[in-house]
Amino acid sequence: MFARVRHENSFTEQFPVTRGVKKGCVMAPTIVAVYFSVVMNDAIKKSWNDRSVFELLRFRKRKVTTVPVTEIQYADDVWLMAGSLANLQECFDNLEESCRKIGLVISASKTQSLKQPARG
Repeated sequence: MFARVRHENSFTEQFPVTRGVKKGCVMAPTIVAVYFSVVMNDAIKKSWNDRSVFELLRFRKRKVTTVPVTEIQYADDVWLMAGSLANLQECFDNLEESCRKIGLVISASKTQSLKQPARG
């Protein structure tokens, strides 16, 4: 596969593209999911000391094993969940470090936080 870069109204000479996935490739979502699961597993191993906050205890009566919910992923978006601001910062730092190891950069301009008050 070859590519050219357009700058203003002119194009560079063609050059070979040896990495990446073609836009619209049917394998792209699967490749992203596999690639990003490695990043998340690395980041989560280093974090999440307080998992009990997000365990699904309401299912205990139904004899379903509790599952800690630590993050939600959709495509290349990630929602991190933590019981405290300090824990969230630690998780974010670990995620950023894991991303950096494989050349990914977290977009600070697209990063948001949401605090949900405790019940009661």
